[in-house]
Amino acid sequence: MSRVPILILITFTSHLLFRTNRAYSRRADCECDRDCHDGIEELYRIKVTEDFDGFLKGKGEFLFHVILADNVEVEIDEGNAVVAGDALSYVTKRHDDTEEDIWYTLHLDIFRWDLDKDGDRIKYVVYEDDKGKKTTREHGLEVDLKIFGISLIIDNSVEIEMTRGDDLVGESIVDYCNVFTEDYRPSNTLIFYSREN
Repeated sequence: MSRVPILILITFTSHLLFRTNRAYSRRADCECDRDCHDGIEELYRIKVTEDFDGFLKGKGEFLFHVILADNVEVEIDEGNAVVAGDALSYVTKRHDDTEEDIWYTLHLDIFRWDLDKDGDRIKYVVYEDDKGKKTTREHGLEVDLKIFGISLIIDNSVEIEMTRGDDLVGESIVDYCNVFTEDYRPSNTLIFYSREN
């Protein structure tokens, strides 16, 4: 009678590995790291070596615009799948009071990444926020979506709202199956991790 609980315990632990510092679990059969974490994309950690504001203007304010193919509407036109409406959108997260050469742990949830609906990659476009007249700047991304099991490549751009004074820090592509220990360097002045490593 005591063998049943032991057997259940062995089966249970062979499929789950718990991490004590976050409230999620990891299945041993995950193909990609994000599969094991419910597809949550987060901006985990950042460090800058230049705040872009200068000594007298205070500390840097950084805008992380994440471009993704979210809720893309697809229509069938003459037997082909085509995108109807906007193919790309973006989410913006902000971090203020950023000093040079300090690691900041943010844990900012970006979105829940569904590989079938959101495609195989996203792009982080990072600006240092400054005051000025409102404008937009165009940034592109190529994404592979699976629609009814068929690959649909979207190569499009989206206009990101900002001010004329904003400084472009850089861009980084993040693929769905990139490992969490990978760091991203959109420029030589910024490094970030998209998930806890």
